[in-house]
Amino acid sequence: MHYGAELELRINDDGAGASVAPGGDGHGLIGMRERVKLYKGTIKAGPRPSGGFEVVVTLPLSSPGQDDRPAESHGEPNT
Repeated sequence: MHYGAELELRINDDGAGASVAPGGDGHGLIGMRERVKLYKGTIKAGPRPSGGFEVVVTLPLSSPGQDDRPAESHGEPNT
């Protein structure tokens, strides 16, 4: 994790896999992309050259006094 004007989260795994299979009830990368977009961030995900997988999320940090709520998409300008 790094932060300054924005927050960067970097998650890596070694590709060994989990000892127990997940329940399959999540939305994986699609859900992550939707959530990151709500906060006007970026996400990169893919295999690492050394094996395993990496997810990098970058989120802008609000300045003091700015609204911290995600942007709403109702076709109306934010006030």
